[in-house]
Amino acid sequence: MRRLALLVALLSAPLATAPACSCPTPPPAAASLPAPLALLPQDASLVAHVDLAALRASPLWDKNRALLEADPDARRTLAALAACDLAFDGLRALDLAVAGDGTNVAAVLTGAGVGEPDKVACLERQMPDRGLRVDRSGPEPVLALTGATGRFHDKTTIVFSTPGWDAAIADLRAGKAAGVGAGPLAHQLARVPADRPIWFVGRVPTRAAISLA
Repeated sequence: MRRLALLVALLSAPLATAPACSCPTPPPAAASLPAPLALLPQDASLVAHVDLAALRASPLWDKNRALLEADPDARRTLAALAACDLAFDGLRALDLAVAGDGTNVAAVLTGAGVGEPDKVACLERQMPDRGLRVDRSGPEPVLALTGATGRFHDKTTIVFSTPGWDAAIADLRAGKAAGVGAGPLAHQLARVPADRPIWFVGRVPTRAAISLA
């Protein structure tokens, strides 16, 4: 999956980001934003969105798909997803948020079956070396990862967060808080064209930029 993420990043590199706006445009209505953004903390410094379905339908994807299919590790991942009824073609979108301090990250993955613990447990068995583990010891099953936790929000949605944002994610899932669409990035989010499959809004936190460098 790391290689899949890298491929998405490479494909998105030529696309322009939404610039900051200081104009007094009112914040967008929640309905105008992708629904998963309601599950990302509103104090995020950076938000990114990848429409995986639109990406797969693009000529750019067709040109680069051979890179994916030529990679043995990627082929193994795709085969495992298919075996667990989590085919890559069923994935819809990935939404990501990074905190201003660069330490906390949250992500929402949507797609057919991604929020079903049994299907993810199947992946755990198919790829035991990937560090996936469905933990059923608590009040609800969670996907335990190194440094993060995935929560099965519904059958088509899984929400990941690092520990510092766990409480915020719990409030968002329970409807006790507003998502990133009601936060400081509201005006910039309002400027993103609805048909843009890949976009980034905000600023890369200094700490995260240093890590990337």
